[in-house]
Amino acid sequence: MKLSPTKWLVSLGVLMLVALSAHSLLRAQPNQTSQPAPQLRVSCEWIALPHAEANRLIRALTSSSPQSGNAIHESAQQLVAVGKGKLLQQQFFNTTSGLKAKTGTLRHFPYPTEYDPPEVSTKVVVQGGNVLQGDFKKAEPTNFETKELGFDLEIEPTVDDSSRYADLNLAATWTTHAGDKVWGQGIAEIIQPVFQRCALFAQALCEHDSWKLVALLRPAVPGPGTAAQPMAEERVLVFLKAFIDGHGPPLLLDSSSIKEIGVLYEWVELDAADADQLMDSIPASGQTEGLRTAAQALLDSGKATLFESAYLLVRGGQKSKLESVLEFPNPTEFDPPTLPQTIIELPTPVPAPAITRPIFWPTPTFSQCFEFKNLGTTAEVEAVASDDGITLELNSSPEICRLVGIQPHGQGNGFTTQPRFATIKSGNRVLVKDGQPALIASYEAMPPASLKMVSPEAPPAGNPNRRILLFVTAWRR
Repeated sequence: MKLSPTKWLVSLGVLMLVALSAHSLLRAQPNQTSQPAPQLRVSCEWIALPHAEANRLIRALTSSSPQSGNAIHESAQQLVAVGKGKLLQQQFFNTTSGLKAKTGTLRHFPYPTEYDPPEVSTKVVVQGGNVLQGDFKKAEPTNFETKELGFDLEIEPTVDDSSRYADLNLAATWTTHAGDKVWGQGIAEIIQPVFQRCALFAQALCEHDSWKLVALLRPAVPGPGTAAQPMAEERVLVFLKAFIDGHGPPLLLDSSSIKEIGVLYEWVELDAADADQLMDSIPASGQTEGLRTAAQALLDSGKATLFESAYLLVRGGQKSKLESVLEFPNPTEFDPPTLPQTIIELPTPVPAPAITRPIFWPTPTFSQCFEFKNLGTTAEVEAVASDDGITLELNSSPEICRLVGIQPHGQGNGFTTQPRFATIKSGNRVLVKDGQPALIASYEAMPPASLKMVSPEAPPAGNPNRRILLFVTAWRR
């Protein structure tokens, strides 16, 4: 079929348009290639300092010093250099914006979680305190779990479009085997591990090549023979730094763009009379900013002690959490004593023989199941900065728990023990001023940490002659 000249021209025009469109697409293809995600390197340091020094450095924080993280880190390094501190761990790794990264220096610690209970033969023949026939089997582990010990860090970074800062979601953990706790007696005796865990789950906005203080944690120390004393004289400062490829100029934040809030909790223990005097000085307005200054005078004079402190960096509108605890094994279920079905006791010869195979019947009460109780300090915080540039809203739940004794139950082979705990805690939503300490709770002082036996009739109260005041200070970072 022949085409008219007009149709030939139309067909030729269509072909040329198709060719030009294909050529344009091919030329545009290289320009449409997506740019690679920004690269960054993250450094994390754990530095141990005396409690008083660590708390002093944090209290020196102010809203007007955006580089305060660098200043605190430098001060901490100087204390390390003169032997007043210790660098516990350095972690460093490369990662990509938008992807999770993880690093750890870990060892795997197996520990028993289930046991076969102790057993006694169905028929036992005894004479003069010796077992002539029959046998006894000790409790034996049948199932194990593995605990990862060491330093573990997981971060999910997001670098802003200008590569000025890295927004880091982080989970950092330091776990150690602090000791062991023995439960039961005789052939029912078993050993359970006690673990120390310092952990934080938070967010940090890190400028290029600037240290950021993210937490103040408390390591646990083993007590005599076990790890029942979660009270150490040192505290651990956790710092973060990000190195961003192609970074932009330093980030300047005005009061309306603040995204972070640093929160410091301080538990101050003092005599009840001094505490009452401080409480009586609270004005009718209810403002308590001046009480922390008065408490500092008591601390300086030795009339009060800094019982505990904890610091955590919080992203506005999000929750952050810290834990400085011992994971203490707490028995929850028991097998009762068991007897042989048949016991034959032969007359004791004269003279009586020496006891070489002692009698263990009935088998003692056996601790069958355990749960781990967190002893130490925990705090969960949600913070919001108001539009006035001054007021900060905190929704928090700080808590301290300690072991204060072992309580006996039962008699003879039915004897068993249970740990006794004491806790001070608060859960409230408060409004505080930027950088101004506020009193948020008052408690009766806690009993001393102890592994000693305590009578079931003994009241589990603290010391009525002492008080603990809880102060909170929050800064816009």
